[in-house]
Amino acid sequence: MPVAKRKMKSKKKIKASSTEWSNVKSIKLDRLIFERKKRKLSQSDVAAELGVSVATISHIENGRRKPNADVSIGLEMLFDLPYEILFPDY
Repeated sequence: MPVAKRKMKSKKKIKASSTEWSNVKSIKLDRLIFERKKRKLSQSDVAAELGVSVATISHIENGRRKPNADVSIGLEMLFDLPYEILFPDY
């Protein structure tokens, strides 16, 4: 005897409140960019010095990613500035 197929009702996905703000840009780290440009370094120069990808440096400068401990210490040493100066909003 054939089994009757049930129609599945399509459920609308409800956006969670945390995803509503996913398109909002974070604070751009102007101080970090300023210090890099003052020393006439490109993002690739900084990335090579720290052993990370250029995308990582770009994401950090644009506020899309926070630097991990190794990267933040490397940036402090590279620019000879404390964390609080380079990342005032974190």
